[in-house]
Order: sequence, then C-alpha cells, then structure tokens
Amino acid sequence: MTREVRAVAGDPVQTIRARDAAVVAMIDAVRAVGEDRIAGDRPTALWLADWRTLLDARAGYADDIAAGRDPEWVTPTVDGTLITDRMVSVGVECTVPPEISDPR
Repeated sequence: MTREVRAVAGDPVQTIRARDAAVVAMIDAVRAVGEDRIAGDRPTALWLADWRTLLDARAGYADDIAAGRDPEWVTPTVDGTLITDRMVSVGVECTVPPEISDPR
C-alpha cells in the first residue's frame, strides 16, 4: 500500500481520494481473511476501525477542499491518543505513511 500511496501526486482532492483508494484496497485484502477471524482478533478489528475513522476524516477534508473551503487538518484521536499513533502500536510493523496521516 505504501508504494501505491507514494506514487500518487497532483490535484490535492484527487490525490487524497486516490491515496484513500489504495488504503481501501489494503483494508479489503485484510478483510478477505473473513469477518469471523477478524472478530476473534480484537487488535485487528480495532486497527481496521481506526483505518476507517482515518479515511472518513480524510474524505471530509477532501470534500471541504473540493467545496472551496480552507479546512484545518486534525488527526482523529481516541481517548486523547492520535489515531495514527494507536494504529502503529498493534505489535506488528505497520507504519502509517505520512501521506496518509497528514493529507496537507
């Protein structure tokens, strides 16, 4: 996913949406193992939920830019922790690419 994310450049809104599509493809690949297996693996289920939260925030940010607004990017938090910090603390090598953690 990181390679695909870094290969995208251009219009900010199109860039955000294309990078998000690469993340969705990664999420779909993980989900392909089956929802039963994911439900039994709480860290994975939370990690996937965090990705969805981050993607939703990025989509809102892109929508604001597309509407001509000048939004301020705020990384979502969970219990006061940046979601991107929480996502990399699942115990596996899973760094969130900076192009995803901050769409500016």
